[in-house]
Amino acid sequence: RNVLTDNTGTKALAATDANCVLMCSYASGATTVTIPDPSASTVGVIFYVVQTANQNLVVTATTANGNSIVCDGVATSDNVTISTSSHKIGAGMIVIGISATQWYIGGLNPASPLTPEAAD
Repeated sequence: RNVLTDNTGTKALAATDANCVLMCSYASGATTVTIPDPSASTVGVIFYVVQTANQNLVVTATTANGNSIVCDGVATSDNVTISTSSHKIGAGMIVIGISATQWYIGGLNPASPLTPEAAD
């Protein structure tokens, strides 16, 4: 797998980054990772995103209010957050292109619950 790093707090991923592991280490606030809008070219694409600093991790869709994410029983949403308020360094998410219209986001650690934004 290709390993990407980010220490700026914002990172945009593309379908060409498929199967990458993104290591986020921004220590001055939340890291926001933007994933591409789902399409036929993102079906089967997988991203692994890990926060290595004691900061929140947010994965969001490119188009706001697009309702293109499925997470933890929430049928559609725009972003998913892992809060590190309990010092969960190393918290992470897996992002999988499950269709041409939606991404699935799951947690890599059950001790770090995901908070999906409600659908618009």
